[in-house]
Amino acid sequence: MNSILKELEELEEYRNLWIKSKIKFHWNFHKILEELVWELEISISKEIIPNYWIVYTSYWTQIIKIKIKDKNLMTEKLISCNLFHSKNDRTYWYVTPIFASAEKSQKTKRHELPKFSLSNKEEIVKAITAKLLDIIKEF
Repeated sequence: MNSILKELEELEEYRNLWIKSKIKFHWNFHKILEELVWELEISISKEIIPNYWIVYTSYWTQIIKIKIKDKNLMTEKLISCNLFHSKNDRTYWYVTPIFASAEKSQKTKRHELPKFSLSNKEEIVKAITAKLLDIIKEF
């Protein structure tokens, strides 16, 4: 009976261990992130700008801002997308898109997508464009 309890305790200890990936990327993370923002700019200009009342768009190394003005409702909405990454995320090439949308006299809404690997740029571009469309349609 004691041996079974001891084995269960050992299994519990192994389960609580933190598993880390040993794969590290030694390429330039920020350069790849800028390329991703460039691809997002192209996607937004094709799919969103022609169909909605976009006043301006602004692109930086990891932040995208879009301002929408609806002339019928006389309202404005500012949407920003931050491609968040921590130090550990830079090491393993992860990025988390976080959106913030704000209207006048409305509380700022926060939307977050799951973590993506920068090796799947097409998937990231599709997910961010789809989420931007959802936020704009919520307008």
